[in-house]
This record gives sequence, C-alpha cells and structure tokens, in this order.
Amino acid sequence: RANKIFDEGAKALGDALKVNQTLTTLNLQRNKIFDEGAKALGDALKVNQTLTTLDLESNQISAEGAKVLGDALKVNQTLTTLNLAFNILSDEGAKALGDALKVNQTLTTVDLENNGIFGEGAIALADALHVNTTLGTLVLGCNMLLDNEAEAFADALKVNESIRRLDVSGNRISDKGARALVDALKINRNVVSLNLESNEVYDVGVLDVEAEGGRGRLSII
Repeated sequence: RANKIFDEGAKALGDALKVNQTLTTLNLQRNKIFDEGAKALGDALKVNQTLTTLDLESNQISAEGAKVLGDALKVNQTLTTLNLAFNILSDEGAKALGDALKVNQTLTTVDLENNGIFGEGAIALADALHVNTTLGTLVLGCNMLLDNEAEAFADALKVNESIRRLDVSGNRISDKGARALVDALKINRNVVSLNLESNEVYDVGVLDVEAEGGRGRLSII
C-alpha cells in the first residue's frame, strides 16, 4: 500500500501470484499501477487459486486493464473481494466487469467508487445482478448515475436475492430514481443497506419505506 509500485512492480507480483499457493490478500492501494500492471495481475488471477482479496484502489487503471481483469474473473474461483475504487475505468471498464459478474460465482464485494461510470456501464452492472447469485455488496458511489441507471438497478433488485448492500451515494439520482429503488425494496427483502446520500433527492418522503410496510433491519441513507 502506497509503495510507489509501478507497472514493472505489478508485473513481478503477477508472476509471483502464478506460483504462490498461500497468499490470500494483496493490498496495492495508492500506487502507480496502470493498465499493463493490471493486465499482469489479471493474467495471474486466471491461474492463482488462493487469493481472496485484491485491493487496487487509487491507481490509474482504465478500461483496458478492467477488460483483462474481467476476463480473469470469468475463470477465477477464489477471489471474493475486488476493490477498484478511484481508478479511471469509465463505462467500457464497467461493461467488462458487468459481463464478468454474469459468470463469476465467488465475488461477494465489488467497490467501483469514483470511476466515471454512467449510462451503459452502470446498466451493464445492473443487468449482471439479474443473474449473479453471490455478490452481496456493490459500491458505485461518486460516479455519474442518473435516474435511468437507478431504475435499472431497481429492476435488478426485484429479482436479485444476494445483494445486501448497494451504495449509489454521490451520484445524480433524483426523486424519481430514488422512488424506483425504494419501491424495489418492497419486493426485495434481502437488502439491508441502500446508500443514496448526496444525490439530488429533495422529497425525503420517497425514502420512507417504513411507512409503507416496514423492512425491519433495512437502512436507507
């Protein structure tokens, strides 16, 4: 973490992961890893059988790196936590990860905060939730989600049974999108936390699911 690791260092770590049989957590937060480094780590994930947590927050990984990581997630059978917050994945990177989540059966937590995701990328992630059965936490705070994307996630939540925590704080969701998400929670009884903080929601009444049937442990922020 914060060790000024560049792509060459990430490549060396990737080579090590291909043969290592004990490491379970790799924290590479706040380094200088670009797409070439991410690709090396992605290639390693295709063969590594022990790593459960990969933290790449605050690097410089774009869609190209995300595509290789996405391909790796389609075959990797051990990783449960992936943190790519504060990179530059954009819509294309999010689409690649969405495709991966349709296939992956081990990830339980994915953090994509602050990656310039909106439109097609967000909808691809929402589409993945229609079929994914293992993801429990998805963080999409500080991206550029609008009501259309919120409604796509609402539709997904009506059928998804694994998501427990969805964070869409710091986006551009208005009362309409918030209402769609809250309405979905009248059907979905598994979500325990929905974070809508710092959006464009002005009618606080739309967040009151308690007044419309109650949800016990549900927390809406």
